[in-house]
Amino acid sequence: MTINLTRRKNFGRKLKVILAKHDIRQNDLAKKINVGRSYINQVCSGMTIFDGEKSAAIYDFFLKIGVCEQDLQEYSRLYIAARSNFDLNSLGNSLGHDPLKSLIIEDMEILTEINLKKFRRYQEQLLDKQRNDDKDTGK
Repeated sequence: MTINLTRRKNFGRKLKVILAKHDIRQNDLAKKINVGRSYINQVCSGMTIFDGEKSAAIYDFFLKIGVCEQDLQEYSRLYIAARSNFDLNSLGNSLGHDPLKSLIIEDMEILTEINLKKFRRYQEQLLDKQRNDDKDTGK
């Protein structure tokens, strides 16, 4: 799977915006999820991306401090795009007349916060399984 650095950078920019809006320093966020500040800096610059557990912890933290719904949704959408190399926005252009794809996209848009967390955790499990399968087959 090819890493799309643009998607990682988009996610990092969104993270920086949320941190700035709520006057949260990278160091404070790093302490919150038990990582170094340099790791948060690498995420914000698009060099790396959080694993599902850290992303879920940050999402929960953002939810707790009152980050607006729009920012939370954008954070989640960009995270999914960066982690899975799957751009949800691009689906709108390629749906054609496939009713199943349309239904999936509609369902994605109405996910509740709890279901979105479950989805992100499930997605992480799938990505981990795919990585392990790739290692086993030598890809």
